[in-house]
Amino acid sequence: MPARRGRTAAVVVRHPAIVGAEVDVRIPLVRPPGMMHSALVDTQRLDGTAPAAAARGYTLIGSDGRPYRSDVAGRFGGYRRGRIYGRLDCPSALRHIARGNYVRHRVFFADEATAVAAGYRPCALCLPHRHRAWRKGKPS
Repeated sequence: MPARRGRTAAVVVRHPAIVGAEVDVRIPLVRPPGMMHSALVDTQRLDGTAPAAAARGYTLIGSDGRPYRSDVAGRFGGYRRGRIYGRLDCPSALRHIARGNYVRHRVFFADEATAVAAGYRPCALCLPHRHRAWRKGKPS
């Protein structure tokens, strides 16, 4: 069923490090501001200018589990509540984001070693070999 005009906004979910990984998402306009991560969503005002927050860089999670600012975008994404990490183009993560789920709990990591050190496990869908090794208790 098509959404009513003026009640939703179209957003293209993308990450600058992955070319071609884009998903068109319809998001209700009633969402609270600041719900999307600047590394995940290319936000643009109606006048064509980008918000100041996007110019400051990216918020990544370090090996100690604490956030820090970086000029370089993260290479892996994660879900804070489930303590799971995966590729930024993971079909499962993009499907949940398109539905509006877990966007507030989305985190980003500079590399895989940082995600593992922070206590996150690999995604079974986008990182199946690493997930099998994790389940067996072997380092990936």
